[in-house]
Amino acid sequence: MSDSIIVVPYNPSWKEEFKSIGLEIRQALGELAIRVDHIGSTSIEGHRCRALRSLMSARGREHRDVMRHYR
Repeated sequence: MSDSIIVVPYNPSWKEEFKSIGLEIRQALGELAIRVDHIGSTSIEGHRCRALRSLMSARGREHRDVMRHYR
């Protein structure tokens, strides 16, 4: 097995994929998610990168106790 990292050209469909995945995450988390962002190299148009989509979700302090249940 190879440990090489494969870098690919930017794929415009990544933006649309994130919109779909981000919507699912927002719907699942409801008020717990203040925002869900597409981050990392796949979020930069035209950038060659590894084809891994990275997402980040932010939540408010008032939800801290609720989120402990999900760790």
